[in-house]
Amino acid sequence: MGFCLFHSIAYLREYFQYPTVLNVQVNTESKLDFPAVTVCNYNRIRSNALDSFCCTSGLLLKASSLCHVLNVTCSQTNNEEASSKRLKTLIGSPPLSASTAFATCPRNRTNNTVSYEGSIMKSFSNAYVSLPLSKKIQMGHQVQKFVHQCQFMGQPCDHLNFTTFHTFLYGNCFTFNSGQNGKDILRATTDGSMSGLHLELNLETDEYIFDLTNNIGARLIIHPSNVKPLPENEGIAITSELETSISIEQVNIHRSKPPYPDNCIDYPNDGEGFLYTRNTCLRDCFQQLSQNKCSCADPTWPLPRNSTSCDLRDVTQVCCLDDVRQLLRNDENICICPLPCCEIQYKLSVSSTKWNPLKSKVQDIFSNLGGQMGMWLGISLMTLLHYFETILGSVFCKQKQTIHQSPIGINP
Repeated sequence: MGFCLFHSIAYLREYFQYPTVLNVQVNTESKLDFPAVTVCNYNRIRSNALDSFCCTSGLLLKASSLCHVLNVTCSQTNNEEASSKRLKTLIGSPPLSASTAFATCPRNRTNNTVSYEGSIMKSFSNAYVSLPLSKKIQMGHQVQKFVHQCQFMGQPCDHLNFTTFHTFLYGNCFTFNSGQNGKDILRATTDGSMSGLHLELNLETDEYIFDLTNNIGARLIIHPSNVKPLPENEGIAITSELETSISIEQVNIHRSKPPYPDNCIDYPNDGEGFLYTRNTCLRDCFQQLSQNKCSCADPTWPLPRNSTSCDLRDVTQVCCLDDVRQLLRNDENICICPLPCCEIQYKLSVSSTKWNPLKSKVQDIFSNLGGQMGMWLGISLMTLLHYFETILGSVFCKQKQTIHQSPIGINP
């Protein structure tokens, strides 16, 4: 009786702890829903739109380090009084973090007029946040030029197969196979390098503003079509002048609902037709806390409904946002965002090779030969041009001498 009670109690105690059981099944399907593919250019604003940016944001040449360094002037005329007001507004801005371009609270909170040490990134971020969304989209890269060539399962596709959305860090982003606007989700019937999606991106590097970005390339996110991507938190970097191949393995995760320890839930759809996710929940929780404590929300993230955008030039509001971030770091139980009961993840295998290797090989040959001639013979391009000029001059003078010395025959 004693052994029976002991083992029965031990079993029941383990049972009511609801231990997690992992069940793995590997299935081979002939047809699968193709995932959505989102690409963003690392350069969020085109240099040709810089003049429009400087004028629209109300920053004058002497007030904006961005416009000053890049020698951009506004065509419109402004009087001295308006110039003085804009300059004071800019000087009253708090410093921004150079690594994230987000506003950070100054160390000395007692001083409401923080001296503004204007770097290019700080000046840009302050003015960029205040612009209307339509203007930001207009100044960013456009899908018609960004997607140079597109092919899916051997069939051509174009910019009409992409949907556009905007982010603070990357500007315009474009999603293939989003399932939005009434379009059907595409399906993959074969695998291998000759199937799937083939994209040739035009990064428009001549439009880059290198004072605002240190990278040349694109951000790529592969995600389910019903999930809105977050380029700031996920994705891989695609480098320029490389051909990148990505193989995908789809993983479907099904978690047990309470009382099992995962405590998963089924997230509903948001107002835009996408599935609400854990990351979206955490971000919205931060925004809601900011709205409650600061009476405004972070403008660098999507704003929830009935919320007010914080002014990154207001020291009090910026410090309040930092206090909310610190509160979330110290107390993990403020935002309750459990894992989803059903989730699709993609495991990626990435490989790259040089784009247009023949062109690069010819450049390497000339570069190597030029280096050898310069190092061992002291010959440069200017020296070769000088030799060529000397030879041409000698030949020209010799021909001229021959013409002057030739006899002239007179026929009777």
